[in-house]
Amino acid sequence: MREFGLRQFFAGLLSLTLVFGIGYSLGINRGSGPVDQAIAEIVAVDPEGASIESLRQAAIEGALRATGDEWSNYFPQSTMEIFNQRLFNEYSGLGIWLRKSSLGGVEVGAVQEGSSAEKVGVKTDDRLLAVNESSLEGLTLPAALAIVRGAVGSTVDLRVDRKGKEMLLSVARTTLGVENVTASEIAKDVLYIEVASFNVGTASQVLEQLGKTSHKKGVIIDLRGNPGGQIAEAVKTAELFISEGVLLSYQKVNSDPVVFRASRKNPDKAPLVVLIDRETASAAEILAGALQDRNRAVVIGERSQGKGTVQEFITLNDGSKLELTVAKYRTPSGRVIDGVGIEPDLAATDEEIAKRALQVLSGLASLRGQSS
Repeated sequence: MREFGLRQFFAGLLSLTLVFGIGYSLGINRGSGPVDQAIAEIVAVDPEGASIESLRQAAIEGALRATGDEWSNYFPQSTMEIFNQRLFNEYSGLGIWLRKSSLGGVEVGAVQEGSSAEKVGVKTDDRLLAVNESSLEGLTLPAALAIVRGAVGSTVDLRVDRKGKEMLLSVARTTLGVENVTASEIAKDVLYIEVASFNVGTASQVLEQLGKTSHKKGVIIDLRGNPGGQIAEAVKTAELFISEGVLLSYQKVNSDPVVFRASRKNPDKAPLVVLIDRETASAAEILAGALQDRNRAVVIGERSQGKGTVQEFITLNDGSKLELTVAKYRTPSGRVIDGVGIEPDLAATDEEIAKRALQVLSGLASLRGQSS
């Protein structure tokens, strides 16, 4: 059995070196390969003074686009601060998660509750067209992230497309701490836990909430709008409710299967409901699928997004990173999540989902009482 956590995540980052020959005053040997040769020729004659670095970046991004994989990314060294801040839950920005859009460019994947973006009306699925009148057309996700960020206290104008209608929204940049987990007692002995994303420490926060509030009649875990995050945290969260057995698996090309198993002596045994919607993605789908397949929770809501691929980060010699898709996740029963999503056990709209969840918990509690 292979165990995965944050330390292993960083330790497992592969190292890949792009070797460019040294020759001429440009630092590129024109005979070292067609890509290097092409870059050298372009730099040598370009009247606009194209740089080697910008062309190398364009070559990498072009190669990723050619694979057709919408989840692969290149993070230049200049965007690594963003990458690291998001991983550890604190960043300066607008309070939005960005993702690649199926229409090209980038769109809003989620909006942080209480953020300046939410206050001015930014919505999930808004496609970003421009930032301060600078077009985002053709930019990669990391490049768009770098433009959106800026000095705390400054204001940025976002031109967005919402279902064919263009809108201009002015949003203030603030220092944001991502509240991954919030909880409340919504009925006597019923604990409601909302998980906004899976970042470092999310599972520990869920465990803390379970220990603070009486919940013998049940727990509701709300994953609606959750864009995902750290897979290890989703697995750890599932393990809070399951003592043993498979939680998740995947298999890379020419490699043995990687299987995540639960190993917990005293998991929480309260009746459990999980809420999902079409914006529930990635790590959030993994949690919902694991609890559903292991018959540990009733899943209520809408079919989830269907983002179930494994990405690995590869560090290049200049400190930049490649994010590459290497496999597809499978739930404990062997279901593929990617392109399919998690089908709820009980369909429900946002207006009726809370009532349905409480009804299901009441029924589960009754069954539990009859069997005990």
